[in-house]
Amino acid sequence: THTDIDLVFSTPEQAEYFETIVKPNIVRLSINDTIVPKSIVAAQAILESGNGTSHLAKVKHNHFGHRVGKSWCEYRNDYESFLFHNELLKTRYKCKGNYILWARKLEQKGYCSDEGYGDKLISTIKQYKLYKLDNI
Repeated sequence: THTDIDLVFSTPEQAEYFETIVKPNIVRLSINDTIVPKSIVAAQAILESGNGTSHLAKVKHNHFGHRVGKSWCEYRNDYESFLFHNELLKTRYKCKGNYILWARKLEQKGYCSDEGYGDKLISTIKQYKLYKLDNI
């Protein structure tokens, strides 16, 4: 299918998280939306959920560390988390361009307090060849 792409992961657990959670939700999001590069959303999910191993991702379907005040958001399912995150990026961090421009913009606009966040996104995208997602 058009969603078959050859990506490289370090462990079977990383590959399983990507294939069962990240990729299906990104593909579902992109059916009607091509604004946010899929590679950015995938890299953020991988980084922010510890490849799906975090308590938030496993129990609350929160793959991006979203909060309301001091409380962690809980979603009914994984797709709801990806959908909320995609809408957040589109409305709060408006950017046009490829994953590198998006990564720089997210860091510049203070998406994360982690200094070097943009570089971490870019490194993750290159390491796992997530840029291939942007062409499906």
